[in-house]
Amino acid sequence: MFNTTTIAAALLFATALPAMAGDASVIRRTQTGIVNIAEIDQSARHNQLELNQFGARNIASVRQRGQTNSAQVLQVGRYNTSSIAQDGDRNSATLTQRGDVNEQAIMQTGRISRSTVTQMGETNYLTTYTNGGVSALIIEQTLKPRGIFRR
Repeated sequence: MFNTTTIAAALLFATALPAMAGDASVIRRTQTGIVNIAEIDQSARHNQLELNQFGARNIASVRQRGQTNSAQVLQVGRYNTSSIAQDGDRNSATLTQRGDVNEQAIMQTGRISRSTVTQMGETNYLTTYTNGGVSALIIEQTLKPRGIFRR
């Protein structure tokens, strides 16, 4: 009985391994603290990332290579910097930055690419490069009210 159970568990693991290793890469991370740095490199057929950073210094760099790429990044803090590079057939990037200094660079290459960027803070920067057939870019940038000059 012991040998049969071991073989059945080994066969179950062996059949599930290719789906986890080469077909899909799913990462969900939340970083809370004063200094947050995340550099993520995904290379699978289907890549998905959900990254939340809360703190004073947030830096995130994402690179995805695959047929379907999806990245969602939320940065809340004083110094926000993010960079997303996607290369694949279908790319989707959603970025939300809330803080004092916001920077963003998105580079997408593929057949269908979609980017949604929301930046709320005192200083907003955005650089995008999209190369492919169908592309959509949605940007919302707002400044933080200062002094007597309020909206």
